[in-house]
Amino acid sequence: GIARNYNNIQNSIPKKYPIFFSKPMNSIVLHGNPIRIEKDIDFNYELELGVMIGKKCSNISKKDYLDYIGGYFLTLDLTEKTTIPLVAKNQGTWTVSKGYDFSTPVGEFIDKEAIPDPNNVILELIQNGKRVQLGCPKDLIYNISEQISILSQTVTLNPGDLILSGTYDNIGGIKIGDSLEGNLYLNRGKSEIGRVDLNSKIKLDKPDFTIKFDVEILQKDILKSEMNGKF
Repeated sequence: GIARNYNNIQNSIPKKYPIFFSKPMNSIVLHGNPIRIEKDIDFNYELELGVMIGKKCSNISKKDYLDYIGGYFLTLDLTEKTTIPLVAKNQGTWTVSKGYDFSTPVGEFIDKEAIPDPNNVILELIQNGKRVQLGCPKDLIYNISEQISILSQTVTLNPGDLILSGTYDNIGGIKIGDSLEGNLYLNRGKSEIGRVDLNSKIKLDKPDFTIKFDVEILQKDILKSEMNGKF
């Protein structure tokens, strides 16, 4: 994944090189399952467009990035709140903040052909019936083509690798009992989408792709049982 990749987030912004981090397999929650969190851990929601690599690649250019994408997915990059100030002061790592079990809910696979330009779509997050995030990948500091190109300069990307492309303004907290819905809208107009945020007066019709997750309490004995059965 990539951190601090949106200009309006109120913290230090990477200008020379993106801040990449890793998330373990245990963090993934497949669509149709609940997000389970311990009652004493506080998470922020971050809606993002995920990219699945389709072909092995290294040292690729920005203009060739689409050749190596296998498909897409909507995802929530949940971040533990209390560790964020420590990371900002270089006293921790983003992997610790974002690597909790069940902290990466992912939607169903979206065929590559269904999204001609991943930088030119609109993403919307609704929490308990209220819109809380609205953004477009092209407004990210490092867009998807740049992320894949930069990563491939030092890391060989393989089929099945997942990249979380970064979230938008207005991240906020989740709590047990919440209902979260992430929507993706394709741009069917002839021109690129203008800058999009919660203040944009934009009319959205029916979403083209949607994810839905309910937030439930996680008991530690259930976590141990599920992890033992999963791996």
